[in-house]
Amino acid sequence: MDRNLLPLLRDPVDGGFLRLQVTHEEEGGGVREGFLIGESGRSYSVLAGVPRFLTSRGQTEKAGIDYAQACDPAAKWKNAVRRYPLLTRILQVIFDPAWVSHATRDRLLQAQPAGARVLNLGAGVKRLPHVASINLDLDAYGNVDLVADGAVLPLATGAFDGVVMEYVIEHVADPDSLLAEVHRILKPGGFLYLTVPFLQAYHGNPDDYHRFTRSGLRGLLGRFEVELCQPFGGPASALVCMVKEFFALCLSFRSRRLYAVLAQLLIIPLFPIKFLDLLLARDPNAHAMAFSLECIGRKRE
Repeated sequence: MDRNLLPLLRDPVDGGFLRLQVTHEEEGGGVREGFLIGESGRSYSVLAGVPRFLTSRGQTEKAGIDYAQACDPAAKWKNAVRRYPLLTRILQVIFDPAWVSHATRDRLLQAQPAGARVLNLGAGVKRLPHVASINLDLDAYGNVDLVADGAVLPLATGAFDGVVMEYVIEHVADPDSLLAEVHRILKPGGFLYLTVPFLQAYHGNPDDYHRFTRSGLRGLLGRFEVELCQPFGGPASALVCMVKEFFALCLSFRSRRLYAVLAQLLIIPLFPIKFLDLLLARDPNAHAMAFSLECIGRKRE
């Protein structure tokens, strides 16, 4: 754990300040093991350099998602691969049914001033380019800096210049509560960049609750000034997703495990189709059958 993270952290229960008790330091002064102790005496573990806000001292040290209970049989495999960031990126090139461009996100991040503080919420293994981001997730994947629940962020009010959430809110039962927390930690004028699914198959990781149209997403972001809302993964990506899921269903003979395997393998012969979105994703009608949407909102001054 980087000690510079401490001034940003708050007790997620009462919002109070936290002090650090170190039990094992890393070379260079970082914290390998220890506890974050709140004003009320409540404390949270720092394990392998990562603060864990899903458990407090005296509870089980296992924090994260119970993938044994996930509704999607492939969720456990995906979770295991996320421990290895480079392997994850390689596999996504082939097994991601969507072609997307990160140009909008990257331009937004490049425009941030030096020292801008950006939270990558639901980061998985991804590090954001152009900024020194703080990665938060429900489990301690590779590259995660902070394990916490987005519904009760253990972070100071008005502390961040921006928040990035890529394919996160469909996995949250109450997205409005999550967005309220995001709004709280942003500075006035701070940005929210998010991507959400529209025409995607169910992917429980560990569960999957929502799909969003362009107008529905704008409505959900009522707290923010919406600057942009457009297709992210386009119609060709949506086609690849639905075709591979259809044939996986037909060929799995009611077996959930075989269905999960086929749903991944059938992407291989189909994935070149997704590159048609180089042409289709910016068509003015593409939002009507887009794989996903991207949006930029700002906290009003």
